[in-house]
Amino acid sequence: MRQKRMLNRHSTAGDEKTATRSDGDKRGEGWLSGLSNVFSSASSRRYQTRLARNPQPPAVAQADAMLLGPNVRDYRIMCIGSLTSPFWDHFDWLGGAVVSVTSAIDPGVGLARASKFPSNRLLLLCDLDAFAALEDAMEALIRFRQDNPEVAVVIGSKEFGGHDFSVERALIADASLKLPAGKTALGLVLGAAISNHRAISSRPRSEQSLDVCG
Repeated sequence: MRQKRMLNRHSTAGDEKTATRSDGDKRGEGWLSGLSNVFSSASSRRYQTRLARNPQPPAVAQADAMLLGPNVRDYRIMCIGSLTSPFWDHFDWLGGAVVSVTSAIDPGVGLARASKFPSNRLLLLCDLDAFAALEDAMEALIRFRQDNPEVAVVIGSKEFGGHDFSVERALIADASLKLPAGKTALGLVLGAAISNHRAISSRPRSEQSLDVCG
């Protein structure tokens, strides 16, 4: 019950695809390579070709990078969400603005993969609606936070009453986002998560425990 109340507080404040920032503007290559069990190979090729032929104009790419800021641009992002997650609407620009974006449809697979990445400058972007139940999401993210304390975490859900850029849900995340959300909101929540994570990590261990427990 306490877990549900925490997630519902309002605030006004094999199934992988990867996007990588590169010098040659080849951001779209390989994004759907791990989704062959969901999409046909022909559909994957058409999608990759469309991205390669229609890269972001330089001015737009520069504006996207400025929106994120230097802190976020140096990060790798692991994104978890179902096939219909609003997070995928941001791949065209986010993949070219950070070091790389790797995604998974299955939450268990995504969290396991994130655990194997170098934890330094890694940000987990997780759509809670991809889980079968809220309790499953809570249990999985609590365990992930305990095992990977250096990873900044952002959670999103269509059920949230609003964005929360505070440490209100520090038990499972550094910031949270009501979905769907636009570019500006996503940029702000990613920056807030990194700042919150650094602030909590710099405190004495005893104070970190208070933040996590509420």
